[in-house]
Amino acid sequence: MVKDLEILSDNFTTVLFARMNQELIDTYLLVLLTVDQICGKHVILKKKHIQRELQTICTQGDSVATAIARFVELGLVEVNAYLSHKGTYSEFIKSHMTSKDKISETLRQLSEGKTFDEVKAMSE
Repeated sequence: MVKDLEILSDNFTTVLFARMNQELIDTYLLVLLTVDQICGKHVILKKKHIQRELQTICTQGDSVATAIARFVELGLVEVNAYLSHKGTYSEFIKSHMTSKDKISETLRQLSEGKTFDEVKAMSE
């Protein structure tokens, strides 16, 4: 009986962490799908707008900012800050066409194990 409870407890913990990790991976995947859509186009988006929109979808909202920062570190995204006439900074995101191959490879890695329908649903 005790051994069964230990197995059940271990299984619950494994499932719990797997789901937590999956939510984080999904957040990164959604951010990267967004980056992929602006890659190579003459589109510059306000960082706070992207974060706000994606946070309405993602359950781990603070992970959106972390994902953007990580993709900046990887060189997939560029964030520029500009001083407004009011004296505040606005940050803008853009992605160059030279990042397209890296983005495609990272998307492939993040979406491994997902069905096409799941990835397609995330991009809609």
